[in-house]
Amino acid sequence: MRVCAALERFGGIGVRIEDDVLIERRGARLLSADIPVTVDDIEAIMAPRP
Repeated sequence: MRVCAALERFGGIGVRIEDDVLIERRGARLLSADIPVTVDDIEAIMAPRP
């Protein structure tokens, strides 16, 4: 998809990223700590592999 076409189609769309937290007797544990959230990290995962 061309960049201009992508902007026309998806412009104005937002992304909401939430964490998953497990509450235990000894405290809270962040379950989503290893999930990539930056654009660079997500693009690296989505890039085609050779």
